[in-house]
Amino acid sequence: MSFSQSESLSISLPSSTASLSVSTATTTSVPSVYCSRGNKKTERGKRFNHSYGNARPRNKNKGRGPASVLVPP
Repeated sequence: MSFSQSESLSISLPSSTASLSVSTATTTSVPSVYCSRGNKKTERGKRFNHSYGNARPRNKNKGRGPASVLVPP
């Protein structure tokens, strides 16, 4: 019985070190693309980056072009 406990202990130690190495590898300062926040061409990306542009104009009447009209099928 003590042999099986030491065996499970030896198995759990490498898995804990592996999880530590994975967690340190995943800690990046800026996510690459997370729910289009990193995409600077979308309005959500502009809001996340605190910038303005064609996708997020300061004046909401500018920059988006004419409103699209829905055509019934």
